[in-house]
Amino acid sequence: MAEAQYALGLHYRDGLGVVRSLSEATQSFQLASAQGHVKASFELGCLLEEGGPGVTMDGLPNLRAARSAFEKAANAVRIRQLLNALDRKGKVVC
Repeated sequence: MAEAQYALGLHYRDGLGVVRSLSEATQSFQLASAQGHVKASFELGCLLEEGGPGVTMDGLPNLRAARSAFEKAANAVRIRQLLNALDRKGKVVC
């Protein structure tokens, strides 16, 4: 479901087959991000950092929310890297 919401967000952001809507893109990315979709978290951060009509209440950039979204994406990547570094016994391979 998260992958579909992410893809929908891209379509709304870019106006691919739908009327371009940053508001709908933001909402789709938020839903996918809440399910742990890393790319959606990153795209959400980009939209929040840029601001715009429908992205934030006043249309201005929301740097605090953007940073939070970027951190969520970065943390998910770090966790994946750590899990990939574990050997079969559960120890980190250095």
